Amino acid sequence: MVNAGDPLVVLDHVSMTYGHGQQAVKAVDDLTLTIRKGEFIAVVGPSGCGKSSMMKLISGLKPTSEGRLTIEGKAVTGPINKVGMAFQAANLLPWRTAEDNVLLPLEIVEPHRSRIGREHWQAAVHRVAAAVGERVLDVRAARIRVAEAERALKIAEAEADVADAARALARRMYEAGTIAFKQLAAERAAAADAALEAVEARAQRDSARLALAVAIGWADVASLPVIDQRLDLPSGDDTARDALVERAMREHPEVIAARHEEQAALRVARIARRAW
Repeated sequence: MVNAGDPLVVLDHVSMTYGHGQQAVKAVDDLTLTIRKGEFIAVVGPSGCGKSSMMKLISGLKPTSEGRLTIEGKAVTGPINKVGMAFQAANLLPWRTAEDNVLLPLEIVEPHRSRIGREHWQAAVHRVAAAVGERVLDVRAARIRVAEAERALKIAEAEADVADAARALARRMYEAGTIAFKQLAAERAAAADAALEAVEARAQRDSARLALAVAIGWADVASLPVIDQRLDLPSGDDTARDALVERAMREHPEVIAARHEEQAALRVARIARRAW
């Protein structure tokens, strides 16, 4: 029996080679490692450095080419029912439910099979499922906030562009002597306000994207895909579909931007009329 702190897994100058002759590739090279009972070990390294190969050696799925590997003092010569390994690729049994797939290792591997009753397994799985469900809701809410922030940013940027165009036109008209400086100052102030609102909208968008990245564990926020709101049109109900289409036309960022451009053009036209 192995007590807490005693060596549990020992790799003594272990190597593993794939292939033979000139085609041989050494995946694990002269590895010495001792894992004691109760320890939590993390092996970190780039792709191809031998992490998965080491796990296959410890689980007995692959034989060592050199060195000695023992678990609880016994040499590893094949698959061990005391060691479980989660593969990188999904290995699910399609005839079992999601819950049964999770419980499968506990049904097979000793000492869990005889120590823990199935009702305890199911309770643990249900707790994990509840936590996952909460995370899904958090991610969904974060996605919605990002989509709303993206839309608000598009509108703010369109308004800023229109206000800047109106300011440029007002400046030319002032230089031509067709409008008073007061009107030019008003357009400058409107353009500055619109630019500030665009900056604030961009900051809110970035904050929402950061929150979403944290929720989903996305390391590089800059590479997070752009998320936009889309309306799923129901089939069979013309009334509901027409209502959603009307809402989409009313709330679509390009439609809102075009509406603001129209309003800005009317404002510029009023300035020109007053000057004339």
